[in-house]
Amino acid sequence: MRPIVHAFVAFPALLLLLASAALAQPSFNKTFSPATIGPGAHSELTFTITNGSGAVARDLAFTDVLPAGVTLGAAADPITDCPNATLTAPDGGTTITFADGDLGAFASCTIRVYVTATAAGTYMNVSGDLTSDQGNSGPASADLTLATNRPGFSKSFSAASIEVGDITTLTFVLDNTLVGNNVFNASFTDFLPPSLQVANPPNASVDCVAVFTPAPGDTAVSLFSGFLMPGQVCTAVVDLEGVAIGNDPNVTEPASSTAGTSGLAVAPIEVTMPMRFLDKDFIDDPAAPGETTTLEFTLTNFDRDSAATNITFTDDLDAALTGLVAVGLPLNDVCGTGSQISGTSTLTFTGGTLLAAQRCTFSVTLQVPAAATPGSYVNTTSSASYDLGGAPTTAPPVSSTLRV
Repeated sequence: MRPIVHAFVAFPALLLLLASAALAQPSFNKTFSPATIGPGAHSELTFTITNGSGAVARDLAFTDVLPAGVTLGAAADPITDCPNATLTAPDGGTTITFADGDLGAFASCTIRVYVTATAAGTYMNVSGDLTSDQGNSGPASADLTLATNRPGFSKSFSAASIEVGDITTLTFVLDNTLVGNNVFNASFTDFLPPSLQVANPPNASVDCVAVFTPAPGDTAVSLFSGFLMPGQVCTAVVDLEGVAIGNDPNVTEPASSTAGTSGLAVAPIEVTMPMRFLDKDFIDDPAAPGETTTLEFTLTNFDRDSAATNITFTDDLDAALTGLVAVGLPLNDVCGTGSQISGTSTLTFTGGTLLAAQRCTFSVTLQVPAAATPGSYVNTTSSASYDLGGAPTTAPPVSSTLRV
C-alpha cells in the first residue's frame, strides 16, 4: 500500500497547474488575405484572439498603427464578433483601435478590416500588445506585399449613395501598365450585396478582349478570358439598380490571371429608402409597341404631426413618348375622399389628402403607341403642390424611365 502522503503532495501541484492554465493570456495573431496584391487592390486583414484558459478574458484591447504606405480602404468595413467590444477603423485611416472586449473560456473571436497599399513593396505590420485582465499577450504581426508583376484591380460607383429604384454605374479597372508582359485569362466575380442587382438594361461594356455579359436581374457579375497587353488598362462597366435598403460595401473576389492574384476590389455603396413626397415607377416594363404598361404613383407624408391636403400635380405622358396615353380614367378617391386622377396624354391629379405619416399608392394603365421606336423614355411629372398643416408647400418633380 502506497503512503497516503503522496496524494497530499500531488494534490497541491495539480491545483497549481490548473490555476496557471486558468490565468494563461489569450493568444493573438493576424493574417492578410491575400498576402500579395496588385496596385489599387485590397486585402482582408483579420485578427484572431483565442482564449485557451478556463476563465473569461475581460477588457481585451489593442491598437494597430498600420505601416507607412498602408491605409484602411475607402470602405474599411470594420467588423468583429468579439463580445462587447468597441472597434474603430475609419475609412482611409491608418489606425485600428479595439477595446473593451470580453471572451469566454476556450473561445475565439475575430476582427476584420479591408486595407490597401499605395506603393510597391513589402510592409511588415506589427500591432501593439493585446492586453486583458489576464495579462499582456504581446503583439501580432504579418506582412502585406504590393507587387507590380500582376495587374492592378479596382472598382468604383458613379454614385456611392442611391435610393431604392435608382441606378448607379459600377466600373471595374484592370490595370496592366506596370506589367511588362501579356496577361491572359484575367477573371473575377463580384457577388453583389442584397441591396443591388443588375439593371434593365444593363448597359454593360468592356474595352478589352474579355467575356463580360451581365443580364438584367443578375445578383453576381463576372468577367473571364480577359487579355491585356503590356501597358493596357481594361475597363468594364455595368448599370446596377438599388432594390433594397443596405449599407454594406461591395467586395469583389480576388482577380486572377496568368500573372497571379491581384487582390480584392472594394468600394462603398449605400442604398436608402426614397424620402420623396411624390414618387413614381413603371412597374412592369419593358413593354412592346402596342402593349399596355402600368405607371404607379406613391404619395408619402413624412410629417408625423400634420396632414397634407389639396395635393395636386400633372404628368405629361406625350412629352416623354409621342402617342403614350392613359386608359380607363378617371379614377376617383385614389388618395383620400374626393381625390381624382384623370386625363389621356396628360394626367392630372387633384384633391389628394394624406394624414400625418400616411402613404398612398395608385396605378394608371398606359397604352404604348404601336409605332413607338424601341428605347428608353424618361417621363417626368410637374412639381406637386399641397398644404401641410395649412401652409402652402411644394415637392419637386420626379422621373421614371419607360423601356419599350
